[in-house]
Amino acid sequence: MKSFYSDLGVSIKLRLYSLQKHQILIVFLCFVTTFFLTTMLGIFGPKMLITRETNLTRSQILKPVIFESPSMGKFHQQLWITGQPFIHGRKEEFIRQFTLSIRALNSEDQHLEFLNRSRSIHCKNEMCDVFSIFHLDYLHDENYRLEIKFFNLDELKNLDIKNIIFKFNSYNPSFTKLELWYRFAFLFFTLLILIWYTNSLKKFSLRDWSIEQKWIFILLRSLIFFNNPLLPLIVLVNSWIPHLLDAIFQSTFLALLMVFWLSIFHGFRHNDRNFTTFYVPKFVIVFSIWLISLFLLVWQQIRSLNDPSYNLSIDENYYSVFRIFLFFFLVIYLLFLLYLMVRAAAELKKMPYFGIRIKFASIMMFIVILTLLTIAVMRLQSDSFKQSLFENFTKNYRNTTEFCALFSILNIYMYTLAFVYSPAKNASKESDYSNNPTFAILNDTDEEDVVMEPLNKTPTF
Repeated sequence: MKSFYSDLGVSIKLRLYSLQKHQILIVFLCFVTTFFLTTMLGIFGPKMLITRETNLTRSQILKPVIFESPSMGKFHQQLWITGQPFIHGRKEEFIRQFTLSIRALNSEDQHLEFLNRSRSIHCKNEMCDVFSIFHLDYLHDENYRLEIKFFNLDELKNLDIKNIIFKFNSYNPSFTKLELWYRFAFLFFTLLILIWYTNSLKKFSLRDWSIEQKWIFILLRSLIFFNNPLLPLIVLVNSWIPHLLDAIFQSTFLALLMVFWLSIFHGFRHNDRNFTTFYVPKFVIVFSIWLISLFLLVWQQIRSLNDPSYNLSIDENYYSVFRIFLFFFLVIYLLFLLYLMVRAAAELKKMPYFGIRIKFASIMMFIVILTLLTIAVMRLQSDSFKQSLFENFTKNYRNTTEFCALFSILNIYMYTLAFVYSPAKNASKESDYSNNPTFAILNDTDEEDVVMEPLNKTPTF
């Protein structure tokens, strides 16, 4: 019994054990209320994007068109140019291919080489989806001038284009300032929580920490990088590296969080947590997800730097293969997590203290996963997987709600776990379970088995 069920003899009493039902309810209410209030900043905050539109008729786009971007500074961060055609008399759904040529004009109007790119028009009910034209990951000039030529429009059968609306999209400077202050505030609170949490555990030996306490200690440090103390470099440095570092920090924290969920539900039942047998399988699954996601991001980032007109449709075949592998490992992860949760609940639900640990961890995890899935669905609806990880803001990013929800749910989740898994006020270095009859019987039984066995053993012939 003692070797199978973990943490029965742990000397640190969790604050969760000392909370009454109404106090646990208050913890949940504080968690939900704080999340709602911080997300409200996004609902009533500034729009994430500022857009300037240019409407050109069919006769105008048959000739070369020169576009000039509005004046932009560092706080605009990036630039997207997109187009959306509107057609006559076709309500059925269809897809057509066309070619466009793009070249940038510098301040001296010197002609650079044209970049020829193929694009698809997906239309339904006389409206077509947005297609990407140009994207800059960081801005090194205040103004940009582009010359664009369309080919094959006259050759597209039964396609009567009325006009095309071109949009210059960039981040709203007000949103950039909100992003900096919002994440800095969470960074500041994370440092305070980490100092408090570390101080509350420093008088206890590391071997006495529960598996939750050890992982919260790791996750709080990763949360610091998730909030990114290097974020101001995005507006201070003319480089794409700060954007890449921010993506790496965020994906690494999410990967560690996924390993944490697997570890606690498995660790509830097993005290033997050998790194090879306990952690390696979990890290292999999660590391595969992390590596594929990061590879796709770096791949697109490098291609976009070399070619601002790059679109994922150019490498659609390769991208589809990686996407299949990504979804495969995600399914494996979810099935593994569900299996560990069911086993833990079935075997430990009647054990003292384990029931509340499993219920609390499960409810909090489901809230976080539900929020992250909602954000993922919003991004899927914006066709980001078809166009680019950053392009096509037609149906999303009308305000900062998604941004605020993502950072608030993860930060507040970690703060809540740090509170409930911190040592209770009456925790001491001595066993906090010695006075509990159930644990006393378990411990006494195990000790008697070890001590009395040699005494009761008689010679056999």
